[in-house]
This record gives sequence, structure tokens and C-alpha cells, in this order.
Amino acid sequence: MIDTNNYFLLQAIISKPWTKLGNVGLAGLLACFYNRLLKFREAPKEEKSNKYYVIDKFVKSHALGSLLALCATALIVTNLLIAWPANCDPAGVSRTVN
Repeated sequence: MIDTNNYFLLQAIISKPWTKLGNVGLAGLLACFYNRLLKFREAPKEEKSNKYYVIDKFVKSHALGSLLALCATALIVTNLLIAWPANCDPAGVSRTVN
């Protein structure tokens, strides 16, 4: 949670367009990946392993799926713990925690 005492930090995030470029770029990459995933689903079985090699490996690998789920769970837990001080005392949070 961003406290109102850190108004200038909030302004730096909202008013500067270059702070949003990373999010826009990631959205573009995910959109391209989703488009390839849709084409992968429509492709015949013979073409899937040749043309869409990386997506085919992701779909068939149980170890890779487990590793991805473990990393996602670790990110969720870490993000919950990092935000703990800000949730406990919003008015006393430093700029670093924000």
C-alpha cells in the first residue's frame, strides 16, 4: 500500500510514461506467446513437435511444469512477506519498502 505521505513517489510512478514501458513490453511478449499457443493448439500432431518445438516441450514436460509452479508459489509467498510491514503500519513505511 502506498501511503499518502509518499505523494512524490506516487507521482513519479504515475506521471512518467517511461515507467510503463516495461509493463507494455511484457504485455506485448505475452500476447505474441498467446498467439503462438493458439496456433499450436490448432496445428496437426505431426506439425506440433517440428514447428512449435518449445511449446511442445513445455506441454509434455512434467518436471518443467512442477518447476514453474514452484517458482510461482515462491514469488507469491515472497511478495506477501515483502508487503507485510506496509500492511502492518502504512504511515510508518519508508520509501524503500514502498
